[in-house]
Amino acid sequence: MLQNTFELNKHWRLSPLILRRINSLLSDEDKSCTNTYLSKQVQSGFIREMAKDKQLNEIIDLLDKENIKIILLKGTAFSKWLFSAEAPRLTNDIDILIKKADWLRAEKLLSQVMVYTEKTQPDVFGDLYEISFKPRKNVGAALDLHRSLTHPILFNIDESALWESSLAHPFYTRCLMLCPEHALIHQAVHAYKDMNFEKYNLIDSIRLISELNSYDKLFCIAKSWGASVPLYILLMNCLSLQTNKELHEQMKKNKPKSFVIQITKYLLNSDFKQPRNNRKCIRYRIHQVISQFIFTSSIKRPAKLQVLFVYSFLKNMMAGRSD
Repeated sequence: MLQNTFELNKHWRLSPLILRRINSLLSDEDKSCTNTYLSKQVQSGFIREMAKDKQLNEIIDLLDKENIKIILLKGTAFSKWLFSAEAPRLTNDIDILIKKADWLRAEKLLSQVMVYTEKTQPDVFGDLYEISFKPRKNVGAALDLHRSLTHPILFNIDESALWESSLAHPFYTRCLMLCPEHALIHQAVHAYKDMNFEKYNLIDSIRLISELNSYDKLFCIAKSWGASVPLYILLMNCLSLQTNKELHEQMKKNKPKSFVIQITKYLLNSDFKQPRNNRKCIRYRIHQVISQFIFTSSIKRPAKLQVLFVYSFLKNMMAGRSD
């Protein structure tokens, strides 16, 4: 029982979906015996979702008055689109993308109603493409404000294409969402950032696959972004849960080289794929640099990032000494 509780706690974002599935398999007589812990977790999740919705609508009102367009990202976008209001996929924060031209205005507006929050593990690049806010009264959800989907040097993302291909969100009518192809590749890029392709976002990705307009378009965009490797790994994990013969055939044509796959397996299974105890040790840094070259299928972009990292690090260090 303790092990089951631990696993449910670990995957709390999926608890409404799990509960709905369990109830669909039970008779009416047996439903009263449904796991009490899971039911309480779902009730708590619904309360958090209501608070998050209120927070999101306040943010939308604030930015909309200044004509700042918003693209909802990840779980925020999937709410009431890929998942129903009756069985939502829970989230613990709000992710939105705005245009770079609106960045300073949006940051100033949000600072009036929310509190800037430094990242848990701040690094040399700090808030380069994403900053975080939390509610002033601790009611509602935290916000991650993006001006880029991910690090703008590592991946070759055409930001203008994101906006041109974006779609109106079916529920949050004043907001946009990424087209299915962009949303799925973003899932892969985000999984690479976390160095984890085996968590709850597989459910999101499987549902996104069913929304795709073209597999050819998907792989073409991934190649242009330099995200073919993370996309391949994400899709392989999705196919291990749900078969798709047509997609599997397309993946054979877009399979990375064998040595690349072997290195990705080593990196993803390494004990140093993420900082340990919030410390970025030397072995973590080595793995991080190797992963940048492998997962981006590029030499130029990671090399450029490393040069910029060293330059920024030395600049910050000298500035600290002068103070």
